[in-house]
Amino acid sequence: MVLGIEIAATILGLYMLITGKTIGKNAIAHVQLRFLGAFLITLLPVAFVAIMIFGIVWLMSHPGSTPETIGDEIKWPAMGIEFGIAVVYAVIGTFWEKAIRRKVEAGG
Repeated sequence: MVLGIEIAATILGLYMLITGKTIGKNAIAHVQLRFLGAFLITLLPVAFVAIMIFGIVWLMSHPGSTPETIGDEIKWPAMGIEFGIAVVYAVIGTFWEKAIRRKVEAGG
């Protein structure tokens, strides 16, 4: 599910960045959609960096752990961090797109 959100956000972000418009029947075109697209394609790098930082902090705080136990211990917390980042990006993207849509409908 998390990977699906990440892939969908990346594809939609690339589409918005390249075309400057949304998808669907009621597609709108606006310059700010390119900024939203650029924001959405940063989801995967941000999630990767956050998980790497979490892993480094985990390793520093648990110095006697073996590689096998580390994988088991950080699997679920890392998935939670990734899920949280994906949800935050989805919520921000949704509200940002609605704000752009209101701006276009108002004539801005």
